[in-house]
Amino acid sequence: MKRIFLFILGIYSIGFLQAQVGVNTTDPKVSLDVQAIATDATTAEGLTAPRLTLNQLVSKDAKYIADQTGTIVYVTNTTGTTTTKTRKVTTVGYYYFDGTIWQPIGPDESLRFFYMPSIILPTDTSDPAYNTGTQTFTIDLYKAYSDQFALTNSGTSYKSPGATALPISASNALEYFITYYDNSVFQSVAVSNTGVLTYRLPAELTLSEKTFMNIVFKVK
Repeated sequence: MKRIFLFILGIYSIGFLQAQVGVNTTDPKVSLDVQAIATDATTAEGLTAPRLTLNQLVSKDAKYIADQTGTIVYVTNTTGTTTTKTRKVTTVGYYYFDGTIWQPIGPDESLRFFYMPSIILPTDTSDPAYNTGTQTFTIDLYKAYSDQFALTNSGTSYKSPGATALPISASNALEYFITYYDNSVFQSVAVSNTGVLTYRLPAELTLSEKTFMNIVFKVK
């Protein structure tokens, strides 16, 4: 009798597993339909992927093959040595397994930085950017970038017919890097967290083809 009961229970369980599954709902609309427990401020809602450090994920390398394609994890720490499968696990965040390697979920890292639009850096102390008291030039790099991307000067900018607007990040959503500058001309070079560049000039200077700066913005 027990065997018959277990057999019937097994058939019922298989049928249940093949059906759509609902969490906090009796009427699931897809394979797994998760509804909020409450819509007020009493509970935290959402799904949590398995949380692993890089080392923990590396230790499971052999467990991830084609059958695990589409698996999602959240990496909490990237200290350690990567393997072929985990070579793209370089920052904290979500990753999915594509059947061969773990791929980051989100923007490609190569799209997270860009060169600042070209501007002319003044070297004449009569320029408004120069402060005679501090003998320092101050250039708002963020404003120059946002103005150019917004095409604020219609006389010196243009876009193709049908083109939409360029995305402009907030100043505190960017990090600012000067990857090169002519140190025979620009001195005491600094850039603030909001993208304001300052520099001084020597008493005697010679401008040349090397007198420029390369400035890179990185999206946080």
